[in-house]
Amino acid sequence: MFTHLHTHSHYSLLEAVPQIPDLVAKAKSLGYTSLALTDVNNLYGAIEFQKECKKAEIKSIIGCEISIAEKSMHEPINLNTNRVFKIVLLCKNEIGYKNLIKLVSHAHTIPVGKHTPCIDLSELAKYAEGLICLTGHVESYLWEKLRTEDMAEATTFLEQLKNIFGATPLSLGEGQGERVMDLYLELNSLDTEEAKNINKQIIVLSNKLNIELVATSNSHYLNLGDKAAQKVLMGISNEIDGKEKFNRVFKNGNFTFHTPAEIEKLYGAFPSPEGGGLGWGLQAVLNTKKIADECNLKIELGNWVFPKVNIPDGYTPASYLTKLVYDGFEKRGLELNDITKARAD
Repeated sequence: MFTHLHTHSHYSLLEAVPQIPDLVAKAKSLGYTSLALTDVNNLYGAIEFQKECKKAEIKSIIGCEISIAEKSMHEPINLNTNRVFKIVLLCKNEIGYKNLIKLVSHAHTIPVGKHTPCIDLSELAKYAEGLICLTGHVESYLWEKLRTEDMAEATTFLEQLKNIFGATPLSLGEGQGERVMDLYLELNSLDTEEAKNINKQIIVLSNKLNIELVATSNSHYLNLGDKAAQKVLMGISNEIDGKEKFNRVFKNGNFTFHTPAEIEKLYGAFPSPEGGGLGWGLQAVLNTKKIADECNLKIELGNWVFPKVNIPDGYTPASYLTKLVYDGFEKRGLELNDITKARAD
């Protein structure tokens, strides 16, 4: 059974249409048993998504489509020498979730300039544990390099991701060729000549670098008729690039929430390996279940979570808080009188 692993809700601000309850209900109505949420550069919908999936008895997979700086997040972001591209990160467990929170937070607080939140490969390497990486869709670095037929740079980029997300595949004698890295090359379901050419090159890279394929849909709306609503949303953006992005990225593709039958048709049309067997597309569909099985994050809800605070000897938590408050008056040069003292107490 296929699992949607690259899925957007309205929390992909001004880019996607679905409300989370509608998204989960759609998945349930189509018979899906697991579903990922991968909004752009945020985790705003994570808790709501988990709750809705639990009510619908669907396994929730928390992730994010996050922007990666072409060179460095510490250099000014621009459209010429330091562009941003996207990859998808999925949480396998609580460690991965905490690391994804850090990456998203750093994406919004560290980069230079105002263009977009982003991280870079160095930052990703620090917090990769517990995460599965999909190489991304039409806005990815890999897609851009293959679109311009720069296979050498595409290969270099994937080698860097391999170093971050796991070991080299096991040899046949060690484990029947079973791959152990948390990195997958993302095939696309778009019915355009450019997309088909990109898929062919991705399959070549998969064989060359021993990186498994995964099928995705990159859904931004639930039904094809909602495409006009997405265009309106993107037209609201104050950024010139945001207004042009619909025509550049989304106009000619179908970014709907595909049914199982549509997925089977789209990926069943992919060729088979030279030696025969299951086609590349259907192998990529099967890998969605493999990834879904590996993602077992359950965010614990309903309990208070407080930071650990070291209280000096001779103080209780209340008396130490009082001391810090009164120290703050002196530190900030504030007047301590009956009114301010009453407020502090």
